[in-house]
Amino acid sequence: MKNLFAIILFLFTSILSQAQILTPVKWSFEIEKAGTNEYKLRYIAKIDKNWAVYSQYTSDDGPVPTSINYEQKDGIELVGKAVEKGSKKEGYDPLFDTNVIKFLSNSPFVIEQKSKS
Repeated sequence: MKNLFAIILFLFTSILSQAQILTPVKWSFEIEKAGTNEYKLRYIAKIDKNWAVYSQYTSDDGPVPTSINYEQKDGIELVGKAVEKGSKKEGYDPLFDTNVIKFLSNSPFVIEQKSKS
């Protein structure tokens, strides 16, 4: 009987101690007509306090960068390089032993990409 109680207590404790799934970044998307057959794609990240999102342009020696993957579609092409806006912090990070670029929770992190069709 003691063994059964110990097993039930262990299972109950294990279930309660499971890590919560955190979603500290909420993404939204906007599209804006920017001219004849031209569009501006806008990805907006609202970042919870005390969290950050790494730039798309962080060094390969550092953390995993933010990435946006596009499917190839006939007649649609990306124009130029995506532009990042927000509360940017850039500098040496001892955890990765390299310079990193990240965006803080002070303001939304916005990525804008032009496209044309």
